[in-house]
Amino acid sequence: KPAESKPLEKKPAPQERPIVVAEKKPMPEAPRQGISPMLIILLVLAIGGAGAYFAWRYLIRGKTETSAKVTPPPVTPASGSVAAPTPPPAPVQPKAKIEIAAGAPRDILGVFAGNIESIDVTERDVDTSDILAKLVGAKRLEADIANLDKEIERRKATVKAAEDARAKLNPAPAEGSAEQPKAPSEAQVKAADALVAKTMKALEDKQNERVTKEENLEKLYVRAPAEGKVTILAKQGQKIEENVPVAKFTPKPAPTAMFKLEKNMTMDRGLAVPIKVGEKMYTCEVADSTVDGTRVVCRMNAEGLAEGAEATLMVEQQQ
Repeated sequence: KPAESKPLEKKPAPQERPIVVAEKKPMPEAPRQGISPMLIILLVLAIGGAGAYFAWRYLIRGKTETSAKVTPPPVTPASGSVAAPTPPPAPVQPKAKIEIAAGAPRDILGVFAGNIESIDVTERDVDTSDILAKLVGAKRLEADIANLDKEIERRKATVKAAEDARAKLNPAPAEGSAEQPKAPSEAQVKAADALVAKTMKALEDKQNERVTKEENLEKLYVRAPAEGKVTILAKQGQKIEENVPVAKFTPKPAPTAMFKLEKNMTMDRGLAVPIKVGEKMYTCEVADSTVDGTRVVCRMNAEGLAEGAEATLMVEQQQ
């Protein structure tokens, strides 16, 4: 018999396994390369600040300065503004009447100490700078000065001769002649110039010596300060000390005037001051000055200063 075919056994189908899909994790993004937002903000702020500065510097400030330089229109009293205060008036120049009066007697002092070599004790009228007394040593210095005066005249003649000799070295052409004179040698010119310089130096030395002796002599003189009358107090041969009275002096009557100055102003005695009488100016001298007034005396060129004439003191006063 044919073998009976056995039915095929069905094998169970293999169980399907679940497919597990692996979850992919996102890869981290690489950092972006660019400008930081914070840096951009700071940059914007910096640009804005710079712009604001330049706007202020060249626009706003310029307009402000221009407006500050604008001169306001003059203000008139009618506009209601207060006018500037008026400065105080200048002090009025003081005026006074001229008086002809003798000055107060005063002492003439010997400035330097010494023995009186010569003096005229006669009471007499004197002029300005008259010699009243001489101290020991004056006579010798007077003789020295007289000899120096003679020597100076001789040396002046020597200088002139040297200068004439130097001029002859360069004579002018003869009139009508085109021929030039012969030029001197260099040695001749140098010798002539040296002689001129030598004689000039010798003259100047003697003149300087005379000035020194004259200054020393003046210290041995006692002089009258102005025109007036003197009464001698010292004696021949008397030894006097510094600033000791030698004579009593009464000034000659002269035009004077007493001026009252502003704010009790005073002036130094002996100061030369100008006064005006009419249209003419005079130079006077302060005789005395206190808070009560300043008296001036006009001894020089006083013609025209008549008694009672009005005088104006031309000096600047304190305000």
